[in-house]
Amino acid sequence: MAVETVGWEGANTDQNTRSPSIWGRCPWNSLRTKRVGGVAIFEDFSTLNITPPTTEGNMTFNNGWSVFTSTGGTITAPALSAATKAGVPTNGITIGSDDDNEGVGIRSLSVPFALNRANQKFWFEVCLKKSSIANTIAEVFVGLMENTACTASVPITSTAATLADKNLVGWYSTESAGSTANSTYKADGVTAVTVGSAEATFVADTFTKLGFKYEPFGDRAGSYCLSFYQDGSRCSSTKIIPDSNGTDFPTDIALGPVIAIRNAAGSSPGTATIKWLAAAQLYAPLN
Repeated sequence: MAVETVGWEGANTDQNTRSPSIWGRCPWNSLRTKRVGGVAIFEDFSTLNITPPTTEGNMTFNNGWSVFTSTGGTITAPALSAATKAGVPTNGITIGSDDDNEGVGIRSLSVPFALNRANQKFWFEVCLKKSSIANTIAEVFVGLMENTACTASVPITSTAATLADKNLVGWYSTESAGSTANSTYKADGVTAVTVGSAEATFVADTFTKLGFKYEPFGDRAGSYCLSFYQDGSRCSSTKIIPDSNGTDFPTDIALGPVIAIRNAAGSSPGTATIKWLAAAQLYAPLN
């Protein structure tokens, strides 16, 4: 039988571990070893292409990830150290761009997740930092996106505080509020929705963990609840997943992890560093 682990439902600022308040009831090991139906993804981005592409999909690295960089986009791999070689997690990859309205996108080539009432529990968390929290420096999005290529305007457009017209769920830090991030979602053809404004706060050049989870039953905010977290602490705003398609929430499409940054400065650009990303979902039983 598969055993679920139950963890402490409180803050967790350890950069190298997943937050128990998100993952405490996730049968992670059983998912990874295929003892239960579902999927689990963990990536520390410890190996990369030496030369990133300028067209998304030209190169992939690790297990099924694809990258896009604008002409001035950069991806800097973590430096190997004695600690890294001894098994201590790396300090992550750093992404950025040296010109205004250019950027970098990294996405999973698989889209194994769906957030709707027909599906089961889902968990997501990423450990990242921003080099600067000043305004008009950069925009960053981390979360889930439909199966579409990253470009200079996907998932973040060149218009300030505007996501591409794609299906997206996650955390969005805009250029007008560089020290914070909003929990947000968007269905294509519909205006993006902010679940919680400025519910995550950044400290310059300091790692933080942003996450969310979907609980079909038993959440204190109600069934079919999507809740958001920073460093293991639950944010106040939640979203109840609607019971039908065609709403402003992307219930009817498969999603996969994505990370993106867009330069908003033109000079002295900021960067984002991603230490690791984890995502998992139980699959509904077959009828």
